[in-house]
Amino acid sequence: MPKTYLVTLASPLTPAMAQQLAHGITFQEFTSAPATVVVRPASGQRLIELTIHEGKFHQVKRMLKAVGNQVTALARVQMGPLQLPPDLAPGHYRSLTAEELGQLLKAKK
Repeated sequence: MPKTYLVTLASPLTPAMAQQLAHGITFQEFTSAPATVVVRPASGQRLIELTIHEGKFHQVKRMLKAVGNQVTALARVQMGPLQLPPDLAPGHYRSLTAEELGQLLKAKK
């Protein structure tokens, strides 16, 4: 299931870095699937949305480190069809509604 993260970077994302992320990164124990990268406007190339399809141990941080950058802030904002509610405070959670659960089950197929 795709997971989208809002990522703040220590350095601006270069086109070469974005291309590497889009092709997948090879690590010692696995190769990541290609990621989708969207640079947020007016962020000086330092705020991106990164969508991945796995979710390995610290994968986002490891991917950015592999292309020569560093994550300074990270938040998952979407999982499959579900977006994080804007009024949900950091570190808090709520139960899924029946509709949201149905959306996830439908997306899984």
